[in-house]
Amino acid sequence: MNLNRRLKAIQLAENLTDNEFSERLGCSINTIKGIWKRGSNPSGSIIEAAAKAWPEYMAFIVAGSIEIPQQVTPSQKLELDAVELLTSKGYKVDKT
Repeated sequence: MNLNRRLKAIQLAENLTDNEFSERLGCSINTIKGIWKRGSNPSGSIIEAAAKAWPEYMAFIVAGSIEIPQQVTPSQKLELDAVELLTSKGYKVDKT
């Protein structure tokens, strides 16, 4: 399911009109109608707004699934990689 269909599914699940949906996303009704009519993918700002408006659907919006691995920020990933590297070299690392 592509992005525009995932957003349409959210709109239907939340029982929102096009106007209500566009207001929640902070965009014009013409933007939403254009996405539906053209079948094109929404812009990054629309995707971000949808994820903020409905955080419970975030994984579905972005990945089309709710089965995704544990999430980390890029800085957390770097920290985890650094700890793994240091411990693999025999260093003791305080993980607190």
